[in-house]
Amino acid sequence: MSFSTYRKGGNTEEPVFIVQSGVCMWEDPEPIVDWKRKTISVVASERSVAMGLLWAMVNARSKELTGVWRLFLAPMPASTMESQRRRLVAKLRVDPPGFVDTTVFVEGDRACVVSQLREESVVDPEFLTQYRHCAIVEVENSRCAETIRTACRGLRHLDGSGIKELLDNLEASVVLRVLGFKSCTVIQFVGSIEASELVARSLTSRGVRQLHDLGSLAQTILRT
Repeated sequence: MSFSTYRKGGNTEEPVFIVQSGVCMWEDPEPIVDWKRKTISVVASERSVAMGLLWAMVNARSKELTGVWRLFLAPMPASTMESQRRRLVAKLRVDPPGFVDTTVFVEGDRACVVSQLREESVVDPEFLTQYRHCAIVEVENSRCAETIRTACRGLRHLDGSGIKELLDNLEASVVLRVLGFKSCTVIQFVGSIEASELVARSLTSRGVRQLHDLGSLAQTILRT
C-alpha cells in the first residue's frame, strides 16, 4: 500500500481522500481484513486545511455522539523512579488545548491518558500527531473515560492491530489519527461502514475529491 505527498511542480494540490475496506494504517504495508469497518484517509498539504477536515469528519456524526475524546498512551518504564513517575503523571494530567477533564490511568509500564474535547477551534495539532500513541475516539451512548481505559488495557501502540482491538472492545465507536509530515498532513478515520458513508458524504460536500485508484497518487510517502 503506498501513498503520496500531493505536491507537483511546487504547487499545492487540493486535499483528497481514499476509502478502503478494513483497517488500513498509513504506515503498515498490509491492511487488516475487517468486513465490518472501513478506513478513510484524507491528505492535505496544508495542516490548517487538514485540521478543518478532521473536525468536519467528527461533526458528520455529531448527532449520534455523546463524547469525543483524546486518547494518549504514554510509556512508563519500570525503571522510572517514583519521584519521576509522579512528575510525569502530573504533567500528563494537564489538559491539552481544547480538551478538559483529563484523567490518567497508570497500569504497569504505561499510562492511559483520556481527555474530553471541549473546543475544537483551539486544539493544538501538536497534541494529536503522535499517531502511534495518540488518537481521537468518538463514543456513543453513556461511554466515558473509564470505558476507554478498559478498552485500551494492554495496548502499547495505536497501530493497525491496536486500533482494531480498541474498536472491537468499544464496539460501535470510531477512531481517528493525525499524521504530520513535512509535505502533508494525513487524517485517518476507521469506523463502521455506516459511519464511513456519512464521513465520505461530508467530505464530498466540502469539495474534497475522492480517489478510487491508489496508483494515481504521484509519489510514495516514506513510511515511519
